[in-house]
Amino acid sequence: MIVYSLTKKGALQLENWIKQPITELAVSHDLFSLKLFFINDQNDPRIAELIDEEKALIKSQLQHLYARKKLLFSDQKNIKKNYGHYLILTRAISRNEGQLEWLNSL
Repeated sequence: MIVYSLTKKGALQLENWIKQPITELAVSHDLFSLKLFFINDQNDPRIAELIDEEKALIKSQLQHLYARKKLLFSDQKNIKKNYGHYLILTRAISRNEGQLEWLNSL
């Protein structure tokens, strides 16, 4: 059986990376999840910081998505004309709303 472990230098780099704020939503879900994965103590204050950062990013993204939906799909004619785009947009809204709901439940 092979066992891997972090060096002291690697552990320090991991700690510094976890502390760095996430600034882009496009990759934040993966980075957010990955950072949470490496925090073992449920009382670690970085968890609340990560959650707050993720909430802010999702709220900003939702504002953008709601505005796009209002602009592009204000009536049934536009929905029917670009139905695939409408489905993808509403999927993105739903996904972000669900993520925000989960974060708010923590």
